[in-house]
Amino acid sequence: MMFTEKPFFFTNGDYKLFGVIHKPGVVGEKVTKGFVFCHPFAEEKLWVHRAYVSFARELARQGYMVLRFDYMGHGDSEGGFEESTVKTRLSDIKCAVEHLQNLGVQEVGLLGLRFGASLAARAAEEIDGVSSLVMWQPIVNGERYMKDILRTNLTGQMAIYGRVIKNREALIEAMQEGKAVNIDGYDMSYELFTQASDINLLDHHRFKGRALIIQIDKKEAKIKKDIEALGTVYTEAQLIQVIELPFWTEIKEFYSSARSLSDRTVEWLDDRNG
Repeated sequence: MMFTEKPFFFTNGDYKLFGVIHKPGVVGEKVTKGFVFCHPFAEEKLWVHRAYVSFARELARQGYMVLRFDYMGHGDSEGGFEESTVKTRLSDIKCAVEHLQNLGVQEVGLLGLRFGASLAARAAEEIDGVSSLVMWQPIVNGERYMKDILRTNLTGQMAIYGRVIKNREALIEAMQEGKAVNIDGYDMSYELFTQASDINLLDHHRFKGRALIIQIDKKEAKIKKDIEALGTVYTEAQLIQVIELPFWTEIKEFYSSARSLSDRTVEWLDDRNG
């Protein structure tokens, strides 16, 4: 199926968000189903960009309208990263969903990877009209994830100074005092840190639509306990494992697309439509 792509800006409150619409068919043709893509945290957004673009195009070929966009303070959207929080991200996702709905899309799904999957799950709890939820390698426990995020700052200190000057507790204290902490070149505020730490996907189960949860591993492995538990949270969920390299990090291979991941997701969508 043919598709078109259009970059544009849309407004959320007093700032503009940058997005790209991938639309199937020819101009003027009605499209009733679509997806909003929720990108992951900080530098992971950079590494997954090409795979996201490739899968958006694949979904467009399958008849879905897809909106990829940058949260406030990210990419080409307005604002600074240090101003962004979980709340602003959820507001941006809601705005993106409403934009697709205003274009006539009646069934809007959310798709996210890693922390983007966590945000998609939270947004699905709060936004009316979300029909389906796709979570690729979701971060279930935000507190544990934020502790891992702070470790990258410690690693950076070791690389620059040969030792850790500020440990985790000191970094958290600095954020409490209003100072941003640098994470791979991104200034994280205490507000973002605490809001992300408060996320626990096992505590949220109001979403009644269909959910797909995919654990991504380099080779066959047991399903992690927290992801397995997440599969029991939703009324109608499918939990599967897909073999892919961790393309959200810097790896030697150029990941133009996550082929196995894309294929399994499309299969699930085809089963739903059938």
